This record gives sequence, structure tokens and C-alpha cells, in this order.
Amino acid sequence: MARKVKFKIENFNGFKNRIAIVRYDGLFSFINEQGKPITEEWFETATDFEFGYQVDDVVQEYFAVVSRGMKYNLINVKGEYLFSEWFNYVIPNEYNIIVNDGRQNILYDYSGRKISDKYEGIAPMNYGHHIVFINNKVSLIDMSGKQVFDEWFDDIQMLSNTRAIVKNNGKYNVYKTEMNGGKLFKNDFALIRINNVERFKIATLDGYEHVIDIETGQMSKPYTYIEASFNYKGIDFFSVEENGKYNLIKGCDDALVLPVWVDDITCNLYGFDLENENEYSQYRLGNDGKWTLYDFSECKYKFENGVSIYQKDGLFNFIDLNNRLISDKWFTKVQPFKGNHALVKNKTKCNILTKDGKLLLED
Repeated sequence: MARKVKFKIENFNGFKNRIAIVRYDGLFSFINEQGKPITEEWFETATDFEFGYQVDDVVQEYFAVVSRGMKYNLINVKGEYLFSEWFNYVIPNEYNIIVNDGRQNILYDYSGRKISDKYEGIAPMNYGHHIVFINNKVSLIDMSGKQVFDEWFDDIQMLSNTRAIVKNNGKYNVYKTEMNGGKLFKNDFALIRINNVERFKIATLDGYEHVIDIETGQMSKPYTYIEASFNYKGIDFFSVEENGKYNLIKGCDDALVLPVWVDDITCNLYGFDLENENEYSQYRLGNDGKWTLYDFSECKYKFENGVSIYQKDGLFNFIDLNNRLISDKWFTKVQPFKGNHALVKNKTKCNILTKDGKLLLED
């Protein structure tokens, strides 16, 4: 039992949810905003009152974690313990509490009721679920303690409240995490690559890669290699490789974005604003050593008035619709043509270029 001492304090860190931790002689207790102790007990460790079950995202009752004799419990603001027994550890969250009784882990709710079976391990809640462990295998339970899958797997990685990547016998699939949801894809994959795109992942099947939609279960045709490129106005673009050439697709849609396959797709700083010298980035397409810009809002090459910017060896020029150079000079920065003229810059000096390749200002 925690040692009872005369109520004095030597440390105070302020109130949280109307209760403050106080310290005296190496032990901890609590006082309310009226300066009254909520319990006569003193503890070896104590947390703030920041844990509790929620209804509609509103905490209904706050608890703190306290320990004595290397055992742990939860205490409420009235000084009442949640559990009649003390545990090796307790891990509370906003919906339930993981406890360890010295042998196995169990899930409890905030009424002190046991809501799960016993497991060798229970991971902290992620996307409304807990990964549980037995005999080096894993499965999934929801926040109410119900087991989602009847099967046990090698590994589980949560993607969202309703989807998880599951590894079993060296193969991967996406599972629906609703009760008895099961596999999303008919075929298991050799690998599913995690990226920063929420809805789409990249999966390997029979040596080729596919973009997979983890919401609908659709997937793209196979490609040699796929990379998540960028998001433009809410659309996820992927760079795909085939026979050493590159193109773009939107999500797992097999319709190719570019009219031709190109040598490279990358991003480069180009252009300048003469008024504030702000540089801005654009995606560019490389083919035959030449770079052209692509307008993703119109899904077409960015030819303005029949002219497009392209880059080579770090310098800029323009090409016409027949892929011919506009100027025999190269520039360090350029702006797109406005009508028949474009602002160009060579190191520190600006000039105006015409469509027939002439510079209006004398050097």
C-alpha cells in the first residue's frame, strides 16, 4: 500500500482538467482547484488526469495512471480506483485500456470490464484497431475487443480505419478491416510498397508492378516500374516505365496521360518573374536530350502560341511545333512567350526574344 504522510507539498506544476499533481518526499498525489487532496494516498509515479473514455469526441470522465510497488492502476478525480487489482502496466487511450497481469495482455473498458481475450501482446490502438500477438503470429481486434479476423498472420500494417496490408507466408494483400472483411484482391502480391498516397499503393505481381486502389480493389495493367510522382489538383499521378521509356497514369487508370513515351519525367526550376525574381517549379519531360514542359491542367504539351520552353545542359531555349530551335542563343532563364515575344535572361542581363529568334535589345 502507498505510504501515507502528512499532506505537504514541495513541487507543483499547475492544474490539468482541474486536478494538479503535487510532490512531497519523493512521492506524488493530487489536489483539486480548492486545494483539497482527492486521496490520502501517495504514489511512486503519477500522470496528469488526461485519459478517459470519449462520447462524440468529448471525454466523459478523466483518469490518471498511478503506481505503487511497481504495480499500476487508474484513479479518477474522486480518488476511486478503476481496478480492484493492480497490474504490471496499464496503457490507456480514449476508448479502452491495455493491461498486463504479469502473464498476458488484456483489453478493458473504462467501466473496468474486461472486453477482450488474453494475448501475449496488444499493440497501442491505431486507426481504431489493435494488433494482437500469439506465438509469433498477429491478428486484429477492434476497439471493443472483438477479433476482426479468424486467421493469424505474419504481419499487419494498418492503412486506414477500414484497410490494412497483411503479410502471410511471404505474400501480401490488402484486407478490409470491417468484421470478417477478408481480402480485397483475388491474387496475393510479392510486395506492396508503402507511399505517401493515401488511396493508391504500388504492388508487385509476377515480376511486374501495378498501381492498386485500396478502396475499390481495382489495379492498373503491369509495368516494369512505377513511382508515385505528384498530386495535381487532387489527382494522383504515377510515373510508369515500359521498355526503358516513361509515361504517366492517373491513379490506376490505364489511359496514358502523355501522347508519347519519353526518356525522363522530372521536376526542374525554370523561368523567373522580373518584378520579384520568384522562381517557380514545373514538371518537365525529357526526350532525345531535349526538355519540354507539360500542362497537366489541359493534359497536353505546354506549347503557347506554337512555342514551348525546353532545357539542355542547364540552359534554356524554345522549340516550335516541328521541334526546331527558335534561337541560336541559349539563356540562363526564360519566361513563356506572351504573343510574339518572350522575356529571356542571360546571367544578369535581360532581353526580349521574338518568335523568329531575334533579340530586340542590343547587347
